[in-house]
Amino acid sequence: MKSIIIIFISLLFYLVVDAQNLIPNPSFEIHDTCPDAPAQLRFCTNWYSPTSTTPDYFFRCTDSSINPPFVQDGIYQWPKNGEGEIVKVKLEFV
Repeated sequence: MKSIIIIFISLLFYLVVDAQNLIPNPSFEIHDTCPDAPAQLRFCTNWYSPTSTTPDYFFRCTDSSINPPFVQDGIYQWPKNGEGEIVKVKLEFV
């Protein structure tokens, strides 16, 4: 009997509880100004860099000279959905 009550309460919470997105501006779509150079994360609303690193903010409204890094053979990797993306390039010296 106790296990039936636990299962019933679990199912009730499963049907009633709804998930929410707690990340503001998750796809980097909301911005103050279009970035015109690398390392302008400050233009993306609700995002900042907590360290001294400078992630690059790319948005399609920018000048054609500012594009995301090449993936291969001059092909750019634009975001899967939306217009904005943040790129952090890791350089390794061997």
